Order: sequence, then structure tokens, then C-alpha cells
Amino acid sequence: MPRPYYTLNLDVAGKSCLVVGGDAEALEKSRRLVEAGAELTVVARRLAPDFADFLERRGVEAELRSARPEDVRGRFLVLNCVKSDPELSAWVYEAGLKERALVWAFDQPEHGNTSMVAEVKAGRLRLAVSSDGTAPALVGAVRRSLEGLFDGEFAAFSEELALRRQEALDRGEGFEARRGKFRKQLEGFRIDGRIVYPGSEAGEKPRSKDGGPEYGALIAEAASVVRPRRIGKHTSGDVGCALVDDQGRIFKGVCLDLPCGLECCAEYAAVTAMVTAGGSRITRIVSVLGDGTVLPPCGSCRELMRQIDPGNMDTEVVLGLRDSVLLRELLPHPWKP
Repeated sequence: MPRPYYTLNLDVAGKSCLVVGGDAEALEKSRRLVEAGAELTVVARRLAPDFADFLERRGVEAELRSARPEDVRGRFLVLNCVKSDPELSAWVYEAGLKERALVWAFDQPEHGNTSMVAEVKAGRLRLAVSSDGTAPALVGAVRRSLEGLFDGEFAAFSEELALRRQEALDRGEGFEARRGKFRKQLEGFRIDGRIVYPGSEAGEKPRSKDGGPEYGALIAEAASVVRPRRIGKHTSGDVGCALVDDQGRIFKGVCLDLPCGLECCAEYAAVTAMVTAGGSRITRIVSVLGDGTVLPPCGSCRELMRQIDPGNMDTEVVLGLRDSVLLRELLPHPWKP
């Protein structure tokens, strides 16, 4: 029988939190803790390269060894990201209970007293998605779809509303006056959507010929690789691209801008990955900033796609959740040698 959980947000700012494990799951949880202002400690026998890089940039030292019971002492929150060691999970939970700590165990609800929710962030909006630990794959699919829905335009909209509310507070406006004003400003706002189930056919939103992801899901794929990184005065990784080839495969890439003068667009990186895998025909492509803002390809990348395969003039270039054009519309006069 699955446990029913009570959903709430935790204030972890300045509180001692422990992450056990060094893989991608531990990185994702550590990133959320750092963003929330937690005092983070990481214990792992080894770290994934991306995780090590993140901890170095954030000034967090990891202890590269096996976890010990004393690691749990004095913690407010313990996140156990190791699911391949039931014995470890059992004693971490028991030690956490003795310390009156909150304990979460990756895919092991029997070894924790909390359930982690998936978070969707867009501007000032925070949405929590959970199945009480019973259907994590479904939760992930819902989160990715929502991330595509709440795009950069929505993020800017939420930021503007937050700014106006703060200005009203600074002017000393009362609760009733503020509520009436903002309800009026939100008149007409709504979210229109539908759920498309696996195997459904009639009435679906058009999909690419290869049966690949819809716009929102592909936008989320592109956003998933965005990891801005400063190198000197230059920034790399702040634009992500995802494309679907004619075999239904998804290839992703990020932009590079290096002090030595080398640079490439995210589209170039994704196309290179596809060509390396033996592909050339692109059916759908999208590039985004980290907040979900969709960017059309530059002129050079448009030519790149056409030159590796003339059939790519019919590539669907995604411009938003409900907007796309064919490459030929963006490149009406291709370059000729």
C-alpha cells in the first residue's frame, strides 16, 4: 500500500544537509539544495565529472569515501541517492531517525520518511509534481511537458506580476485593494491543454513523421542540456539544441564560446552529434535558453543544415509551443557556390 504524503516546501537556508552518492541523481538534488541556500555536505566514493565540476564552482568540498553513521549526525535533511546498496539505505534511515532528521532515499520509500517531488520552475512559478513515489517515470514525463508549456514568455509574465505586486506593497496598498487589482489584471488568463496517451491516433496534435516528441517535449530536451559556464569573459553552454532525425533519434548539443577564439552554435553541436552517428536528415529542431526561450537558428546554421542534406529544407524549425516553420521559409535564397 503506497503511503499518502503531505506536500509542503522546506526552508533549508543555512541548515546542514547531507547528500550521499555521486551520480546524476545526486547532482540534481545537490543543485536544488544549493539554490535553496542549504549548507551542503556530499559523501561519495566517486563523483561524476559534471557533479565534480558543479561542486568546484560552488565551493563545496566532497568527501570521497564510503558514508559512515557519524555523517548523519546533526543533519536537518539527508538525501540518499544510492539505490544499489540496501544495507546502506537501511542504516542511513535508522541513523536519521535517531537524529530526528528528514531522510529521503532514491526509489526506496521504505528507507525514508519523505517523498521528493519533481519541480517545474518558470520565472516566479514553482509547481510540484508527485505520485507519492509510485510512478516516477510518469512524474518525469509530466514535468518535461510542463517545462515546455511554461516557456520564457510565461517566465517574463510572472516576473512582471511579481514586480507590480512588490511596488503595490511598497506603496502601502492594502490586501483587498491588491487582490482586486491583480485579479483584474489576470482576467482572461487560462491554460489550455490536453493529454495525449501512448498509442492514441485520432485528433492528436501533428507529430513529426518519425513519431518523435511534440514541441513541448523537444523544447524540454533542448533545455535539459543548458548549463551555462563562465570561462574567462566568455560563456559556454547557455544555449541548448535538440533535433530529431529521420530515424526518430534525438541528438542534443550546446553552444561554445572560448577565450581562444573558437566558438560554435548549439545547432552545430547537435548536428555534429547526428552526423557522427551516421545521420544527415533532420525532421525537427529547436534551440532554447535555460529559461525556455526559443531561439531560431542563425544564418550559418540554416546553411549548415541545408548543405549536409538538401532534404533538410523541409526540416520543421520549432519557434514555440504552437509555432513552427520549414527551413525553406527561413532560407528562401540558399547560398550557391
